[in-house]
Amino acid sequence: MAQIPGRLWVDTPGGTIKSDPRLVTHTDLGKNISLVIRKKTATECDYAVEITGYLTGDDPSLDYEIEVNYSKVVLMTKNEVQASYASASFKFDYHSFDVEYPIESLDLEVIFPQGFAVTAYGGVFQGRTENLDAQEFQRVQKGFTRNNRGGRFSIKKPAIGFRYFIYWSFSD
Repeated sequence: MAQIPGRLWVDTPGGTIKSDPRLVTHTDLGKNISLVIRKKTATECDYAVEITGYLTGDDPSLDYEIEVNYSKVVLMTKNEVQASYASASFKFDYHSFDVEYPIESLDLEVIFPQGFAVTAYGGVFQGRTENLDAQEFQRVQKGFTRNNRGGRFSIKKPAIGFRYFIYWSFSD
């Protein structure tokens, strides 16, 4: 494998990708590993993590972290969420990751600033839709933990073709 594709996007009204994603850390494989932007707009970015000399079955596991800055990606009040998603089938704001290639584990986390009254939940959509998949959620739901500022969703062996996510509701 010479490259691992990736995609970032913003669906939140008024939200943008503020800076190009960048490779922050990665496993030392003794090979050059870099992030290359394939296509970018204000709200979408297709990229690839490229491995010089290919990733082979003899290489250790490749772990990497990508950092990106967004602007206005999360709606911060109950009224904003209700107004923005009034005609949507899924009426909550969420943070997600689409699994498009085999990975061993996925960790998503959402943390709100101190004082925000939110309740977080985990979920699974079928592909790039907002159709809930109850069967896959049942398999992974034990990996979701909630705290008073958000939640964490740790998924072992996430399945290709699913969108794992954390969504939240604001208390009155």
